Amino acid sequence: MKSLEKISCKLTTALTPYKPLIGPLASCFTVGQFLAESLICLDIIARRSTRGVPSWPFVGGFVIGTLMLKYSLMIEDFSMFVVNFTGVLLNLFHILIYNKFCRRRRRELHEPLRKGLIFVAFTFLYSFWEKEEFLGYRYGMIVTILMLVLNGSPLLELSDIIECEDASKIQLPLTAMTCMSCLLWFLYGFIIRSDFIVIQNFFGFLSSFIQSALYLNYYEGFSGKTS
Repeated sequence: MKSLEKISCKLTTALTPYKPLIGPLASCFTVGQFLAESLICLDIIARRSTRGVPSWPFVGGFVIGTLMLKYSLMIEDFSMFVVNFTGVLLNLFHILIYNKFCRRRRRELHEPLRKGLIFVAFTFLYSFWEKEEFLGYRYGMIVTILMLVLNGSPLLELSDIIECEDASKIQLPLTAMTCMSCLLWFLYGFIIRSDFIVIQNFFGFLSSFIQSALYLNYYEGFSGKTS
């Protein structure tokens, strides 16, 4: 445990001079991640259908962005506030597009969105009730657990991808941008000494890196396989 603390302190010392660079760069890549989601929405508009496209990236992004928006205000971090505010607006726009072209709106969008909004409402109510000295840690823990669930959900399909050797379900632009943004926020977490930001983005990076590797391994255009 002490060795981990020493490593963390050394990373914090080494990275702190680069805070003016890493913070805005992480924000830019995260906005790029949101724009990659916009490419998915453009495909939905072109096909006039959401078939084969789950709603969880948009609903999850909206829920996490809303919760992280409050967290950024709690720790008074401007870079995190800007990127999460942008993310909430863009994901709300993506949800509206998904709603327009989804045939089974209630099952595929409205139900998960309702559950997400209820979770946000209860979390916000809890934040007003909790004592200030415990709020930062416990609120951060709630958001971290939710992000781990969200980041881990794509991994549930990995066995099918490996078994069928079919990576068509993986959205490479979105996955690649997520990988880079998580890596940068992981480093930024050491700078601002936030264990929650470090843990969230470490697993986010790991999940997206695994998905990207599988895409490059199994997708026809990269693997050289022919049908």
